[in-house]
Amino acid sequence: SVSLGDKQSFKVLASLNSTKEYVTVSATAECIGDNVIFFVDEEVSTDVLSDADIAQLCDDFDPVVAEEESLFGSIPDVDGNGKVIALFTPQVNRLGGQGGGIITGFFLANDLFASSGSNPASNYAEILYIMVPDPSGSWGVTVSRTFAMSNLLPSVLPHELQHVINYNQHVFVAQGSAENSCLNEGLSHLAEDLMGQGQENPSRYGIYLSSPQSYSLISCASAGLGSRGGSYLFLRYLYEQSGKSTAFLQRLIQSPYQGIENLERAFAGTAADFDQFGEFFLKFAVAITGITADSEFSFQGRSRDSVTGEWQGACVDCEAEDGRGTVLSGVTAAAYRGYQIAATRPAAVRFFKIANVNDALSFNSPSGGEGYGVLIRTK
Repeated sequence: SVSLGDKQSFKVLASLNSTKEYVTVSATAECIGDNVIFFVDEEVSTDVLSDADIAQLCDDFDPVVAEEESLFGSIPDVDGNGKVIALFTPQVNRLGGQGGGIITGFFLANDLFASSGSNPASNYAEILYIMVPDPSGSWGVTVSRTFAMSNLLPSVLPHELQHVINYNQHVFVAQGSAENSCLNEGLSHLAEDLMGQGQENPSRYGIYLSSPQSYSLISCASAGLGSRGGSYLFLRYLYEQSGKSTAFLQRLIQSPYQGIENLERAFAGTAADFDQFGEFFLKFAVAITGITADSEFSFQGRSRDSVTGEWQGACVDCEAEDGRGTVLSGVTAAAYRGYQIAATRPAAVRFFKIANVNDALSFNSPSGGEGYGVLIRTK
């Protein structure tokens, strides 16, 4: 068992390109809750992340672990301690710096398998690797303590926990394969929202709305910010269309299936015109325009979480009030000027403003793929 003040060594990835290269860090147990243990890298001083900061994050996240497990499913508990470890280390910041950006945290599925010659970086425990504030930019991109505490750290914890639960349910419990990256990331952003820590979501789906043709909802090897934002919006829409059904979320996560098949099986729609991915996507494409309040073609609006005070839900035309100054103004639409080839990503949508067209409009896919078109009258 672990006691407050205990020191422990952890292996942390040294590279974004290999799960076998690692560095070893020494960390101290700074908080032990019913469901979590927070370790802080000894490299981190209290002026970067104070004892009070850790206590606040730990107290807030401890009940969230139980809430997420109740909502989504159990963690595997491979180390038998009944707790999730959160390791706050500047090595996460360094990894983000290697890619020229920020990594707020990650979960490594290799940790759920014993360390071996082919799996040398495993700590054989459920670990969330979490960044630390870096006001001087010593380890990567400059991140103020204030912004880390208000936005990044509270949201990344429930986000990464969903990944742990999802992997356990898909691979260990259901004996299937891991969920695809786009859908998995979308679920983690939905977890942020449902746990009252969705303050980082508007800036991501704002990127998606600015160029929805550029981002696939369900087909991506590595989900970037725009794909994450789009996948979150899509899942939020389906969650609302399901009647905010817990059963829908559990079928989606407690499943051996992936991607489109998983979505269709989990939603289990009874309406003949709303039980396949193409039908989900068509109505979602209308919803993200924000042009109608019809419940089939819109989001339900936002409300403040009763515990955190943060906004829950999605808006496509509003001031996000997310601590970033994000302003959302719906989708970006190009002017239609006659015949053109309009390339999109798979499971993506492109918008046009059409005016003064006298001839018939036609839509086809020269590559032989399926496509859908929606004509929205605005006047």
